[in-house]
Amino acid sequence: MREKPSFVVEEGWTLGEAVRDTDEYRIGALLASGAQADDERQFFDPGAGYGRCAPLFLAVIWGYDRIVAELLEFDADPEWAHPTYGSTALHVAAKAGLAGVTTQLLDKGAAPDSLDREGCTPLITATLYGQTACAELLLKARADAAIRSPGLGTALKVAEREGYCAELGALRQPFLGLAQMLRHAERRQKLDLPHNASEAEVDAAEHIAEGQAAAARDEWAKAIRCYELAQGLTPEDALLPSKRKIEPLLQYAKVHYLKQLYLSNLTSITAAALASSLEDGREALEAKGWDLEQALDLLLHPPEPEPEPEPEPEP
Repeated sequence: MREKPSFVVEEGWTLGEAVRDTDEYRIGALLASGAQADDERQFFDPGAGYGRCAPLFLAVIWGYDRIVAELLEFDADPEWAHPTYGSTALHVAAKAGLAGVTTQLLDKGAAPDSLDREGCTPLITATLYGQTACAELLLKARADAAIRSPGLGTALKVAEREGYCAELGALRQPFLGLAQMLRHAERRQKLDLPHNASEAEVDAAEHIAEGQAAAARDEWAKAIRCYELAQGLTPEDALLPSKRKIEPLLQYAKVHYLKQLYLSNLTSITAAALASSLEDGREALEAKGWDLEQALDLLLHPPEPEPEPEPEPEP
């Protein structure tokens, strides 16, 4: 946290007024001289029924990403909530589709599951307004897809309702993609899985480098399950691969291959070698001399572990 000198207001100006005028020089001068972004004396009423709001909240309303960054650098509270509506800066960014601002707020500790007065999270808000990029950022930050707003339901229900087109008899974009993403997120979160398989693979590589066999096996299992959910695959699906599913199945087989490689010869694998193999599943399969059918067979019917030899009876 930066050290702040005593509070001063330059020439009677407040941070809120400087944000209104996008006066970055004056904002910097006020912050450097000790003005605190969360002091109510720095608030400003932008009109339209908002009332007096914190400078950071104002900067997000108006989409001033550089000013947002400056205020956050000087410890503006990313979780300041509007006294009437209960919305935070993250709600505002999600509604407007400000992906860069959303990232800044999350990086500074904004709670992805904060609730406004209607019981909506930023994820529900992003979904309501069709903001796919912000919804994905919130899910990566572990926003809970199962939270239900009393008036709207879960984010998935919002996507399905808001995106439905009677003429098409189906969801229209961007709600179709949002619904698919949220459906997968709900399944992953119920199973305590990471946001995607890549996260599990990276964690497995770290465990390998540290020689932690059991932890690495757990991460491989998560990666495989993530691939299953992402592609809608079940073992039955995998037995009948169509052209549409060949590439996902190669990815699917890649994880199993690397897991077997790790289990068979831990000492010869380094994190660097593993990371290199992860870049291309096809190369990994070819290096082993497997074709897709063989890889799937091993995936679906892994060999039974060899029984430990029984100790010889003592004489």
